Amino acid sequence: MNVNEVLANRALQILGRPLGDYATLDPVDDVNLHQSTNDTYPTALRVAAIGLLRNLEREVVALLEEFQRREKEMAGIVKVGRTQFQDAVLTTLGRVNIPRWLTQYVGGKLEYTSVQGHDFPDDVTPYKLIVHCGACMWNRREMLSRLIRCRKAGVPITNYGLTIAYSLGIFERALGPFPAALEAYHAMRRGH
Repeated sequence: MNVNEVLANRALQILGRPLGDYATLDPVDDVNLHQSTNDTYPTALRVAAIGLLRNLEREVVALLEEFQRREKEMAGIVKVGRTQFQDAVLTTLGRVNIPRWLTQYVGGKLEYTSVQGHDFPDDVTPYKLIVHCGACMWNRREMLSRLIRCRKAGVPITNYGLTIAYSLGIFERALGPFPAALEAYHAMRRGH
């Protein structure tokens, strides 16, 4: 009731009438119009929410514009996504780091083709080497079919880890926990 009385008295001042002249302007009959004060709270919240939503809209538009600006800024960055035991985040391992390390290792230009998922070629004969991911998202049968396809075509196939270790000069250390593999590597190097 206090708000209604304040509004009625202010209106009476504007009309040039004495404060409390409720016969001219009644707080209940004219200001409140016999509405419950329960209507006041939802209305006040609605008015406040509309104002806040306008601010929120401006902020969301600014955020969207910043995302669009960053999208254009980063448009030329190409990366490969991996998902096994990782968030689905972008990574540069398969398309940037391994090619760079192999190029440095051989000391010359190499040509790279990158494929993902089911894009693995049926004909692998055009390739001199295939560097495959760890195949964490494939079943054994699919990976074995790729290995057999490469073996029949005479194309060596290896995985990211071995390629990285070899091209960075830490291959023997990487094979250390696998004595049989390390011995097979040494035997191959000796020509046996």
